This record gives sequence, structure tokens and C-alpha cells, in this order.
Amino acid sequence: AIAAAERVIELAPNWELGHAARGLALMQERRFLEATESVRRALRLNPRGLVGVQMSVALLNYAVGRREKAVEQLERVRAEYPDQIGSRLILANYYEREGRHGDASAAVAEILRVVPDFSIERARVMLPGWERNLGPEEVAAYMETLRKAGLPK
Repeated sequence: AIAAAERVIELAPNWELGHAARGLALMQERRFLEATESVRRALRLNPRGLVGVQMSVALLNYAVGRREKAVEQLERVRAEYPDQIGSRLILANYYEREGRHGDASAAVAEILRVVPDFSIERARVMLPGWERNLGPEEVAAYMETLRKAGLPK
């Protein structure tokens, strides 16, 4: 994926999606500094950015321990994209872990407003790379936190 994204960048250096794709691929490899550089380049090319690029910024901040920055970015995505589920899943998990059950439940309610039959199993299927990146125990804990926040099994 990294090589393919680099080829896209070679062919179209001013297309933000090539840089965003490279950033996402590098993030999967836990090469966070390089990923950040690619995502920043994508955002310089298109400051408004696609939701995926904006989510990448949040996830990179989260991965390197800048939780508050990550939550700020996720809340911006949440406000700008009322039907976007990914940011709400992450926020529900974060808020529940922080003891902010009301905020976590509100994020889950927004998910269920968009997709009434959304469930923990659908969340797991929606995010297939998690177990490889986080490990099965951490994914199970994540899903249990979503259940506590109110997401049905």
C-alpha cells in the first residue's frame, strides 16, 4: 500500500488523496512520524480535507498520546459530518473509558440514529484491521467498552 501510494504521489504530487493514502498505510505500520508528515501534506493541499484525512489526524494524535487533540479533531468531524459513524465509535469508547457515560451514550445514540441496527459485531466488521494492529485482547476490551456505552451486541 505504501509503494502504491508513493507511485500515486509520483504521478500526481498535488493530489491530496495520494498523500492521505500514504499516511494511512504508514500508520498501519506504526510509522507515526512519517504518517503525520503525509497527512499534513494532504491537509496543506486541501485544508478542509476529506473525512478520512481528518480522522487520520485524530488517530495519529491519539496514537502518539495527544488524546485531547485527538478528541478535539473527532468532535470537529462529529459536528461537520452528522452521519459519520467512525468518529462516534471512537468518541463513545474514549468517553466511556474516561467515565463520561453520558457523552459516550450520546455518541452511541447518534450512531443508532444513522444506522438503527448497528451493533458491536458490525463495528468489528467495519474496522477489520484492528486485531492486527491492537491485538485481540485490546479489541475485545474496546468492544466491551462500546457495549457499556450502550451499543447493542
